Amino acid sequence: MTYPDFVAASGACRTEAEFRNTPFFHAHGGALDELLRTPRPIGGPPGQRLPPSAELSLVHWNIEKGKQLGRIRQRLREEPRLRDADVWCLNEVDDGMARTGNRDIAAEVADELGAAGFFLPTYIECTKGLPAERIVPGENRLGLHGLAILTRRPVRNVTVLELPPAWDYFDYSEKRFGGRRALVVRIDAGFGPVEVIATHLEMRSPPVGRSHQVRALLESYESLATERGKSPALVVGDLNTHTFSRGRTGDTLRGFLRVVGTESSRLSHELLHPEQREGLFAEFARYGWRREGYNDAAPTAWQELGHVEDLNLLPPALGRLVLKSFRLDGRRLPLRLDWIFGKSLTPLEAATIDSVVAGEGPASDHEPIWVRVGPA
Repeated sequence: MTYPDFVAASGACRTEAEFRNTPFFHAHGGALDELLRTPRPIGGPPGQRLPPSAELSLVHWNIEKGKQLGRIRQRLREEPRLRDADVWCLNEVDDGMARTGNRDIAAEVADELGAAGFFLPTYIECTKGLPAERIVPGENRLGLHGLAILTRRPVRNVTVLELPPAWDYFDYSEKRFGGRRALVVRIDAGFGPVEVIATHLEMRSPPVGRSHQVRALLESYESLATERGKSPALVVGDLNTHTFSRGRTGDTLRGFLRVVGTESSRLSHELLHPEQREGLFAEFARYGWRREGYNDAAPTAWQELGHVEDLNLLPPALGRLVLKSFRLDGRRLPLRLDWIFGKSLTPLEAATIDSVVAGEGPASDHEPIWVRVGPA
């Protein structure tokens, strides 16, 4: 099986169910599914001998596929909290995508940090990406996109947990095969083992879809922890807590009515404190996970309303009318999308870190977040 063969076979099908019923999938489906369940080691061999420590510092960063890899590497070099962390959890990581120069992004970041870890492909892209990404020269080499966890600490084991689907990417402009998952790595923190769980929840879904994904994640992790012994743990990721339902025309219209009908300061407060509209926070609390002390209250992303993806669901004339009538073009909304939750640890300090490289611009459309923890 080659990647061009996969693209040809998947491109001929409108739905994933149709694709799974093709001769190509009958021959190669097992290998495709196995690829998306298998973490690949990256960097040097994990398990460096480091001195005992009473603290562990961790960075989570949605790196926007690695499209600004040079800026990412520079920001990691120049910001001490990013450079000197013990663990880095990355969302939106490409491997062999034309839009990121067909680079192995996780491996290059690991090389920059002098770290090792694992890359988990969660999707195989059937196209070169979103419409704006298809104009880049060349073709995909591998078409992989997923999660990575890097560390300078010894790694004890690695596990993958699957999340329920909340959106069908097969019949969508960025057509891809796979699904949302979580990567679990047990690390020797210097004061004992700590399990780090990196995930990326669905954006194009109502909040209830993300709640179901978190419930499934925490239930699966509880079973895993019971089997092999419970340890202090962290769940980190872009949880997409934007508080809107997205992905359908009716959702888009209701969302814009909420934006124009809500006083600006109140709307900003709702977006930076999304727990009233996003049920996943209650799921974490129900399973004994805390966010207090592991996060600050700063935005981790901004949404420009004139460029919101949902406008593509409206007829072009209607989209322009909405923007003009409500003077939305140029307006930005602050969002807290990225979070860290902890269990059986003591949060010591937390921060959202600017991703801007002086004189060049931001390294990603998300800010990295950082936390320093100790034993409970």
